[in-house]
Amino acid sequence: MAWLRIESNFASHRKVLAAGQQLGKGAVARVIGIWTIGACYAVAHLTDGLVPGLVLKDTRYDKRPGEVIDAMVAARLLHVEGDSYRLHDFHDYNPSAADVKEKRHTDQARKRQFQKLSARNPNGKLAPDHADGANFPRGNAAPDRADDATCDAIGAKFPRVPNPNPIPRSRSRKKEQCAGAHPACAKVLVKLAHVVLDRLSDDADVPPMSELCATLKDLAAVHQIPYATGREITKAMDSALAQRRRQAS
Repeated sequence: MAWLRIESNFASHRKVLAAGQQLGKGAVARVIGIWTIGACYAVAHLTDGLVPGLVLKDTRYDKRPGEVIDAMVAARLLHVEGDSYRLHDFHDYNPSAADVKEKRHTDQARKRQFQKLSARNPNGKLAPDHADGANFPRGNAAPDRADDATCDAIGAKFPRVPNPNPIPRSRSRKKEQCAGAHPACAKVLVKLAHVVLDRLSDDADVPPMSELCATLKDLAAVHQIPYATGREITKAMDSALAQRRRQAS
């Protein structure tokens, strides 16, 4: 989805007011409407601010769009280019089509890389074909970083045993169990967070925090880590990132 950027004082801009005055009382809203239709088209179709005349002259949006367009041209909100119109100073607020395409290509490449990172082999482990990320230098090996053998031990240490007849637990009992399991599980989650960071490629952008946490959540599920709540996942990833930054400084 593309987004249109517009000045907060656009409705009171001198050119908008000038175009509205040419049309009469209450015509500023018509000017804003036609301009917005054109701007949305330009953003959606990556035309760098060029809008076909047929788009602006659609009578579904205004009974007499031609007179609004003429007023906008006179006020220099639009510039005539053949049968089309160019939005004035469009790139002052919105990126060019080339920049948008480059960003989309970069985002798609990053997502494909992260999907590859999240892919699992038949044994249920993450594919170990990613080098450490350049944005998080390793420095000296962290004493609490987990390797594949550690992850195997983690899975054995915290087995998930399904209960065929679950009994509702009281809130206080569940709270006690979470408190008892929290210290060990929190340390394990930090180790798994380092596993996620270790497998980022050198030339890839660092994924957003939401994607890092999603991968860590999947990895915690693979190794059956109990009480891996969203809050604990985020806290563990924050801790791992902080350790990387301290090592890099």
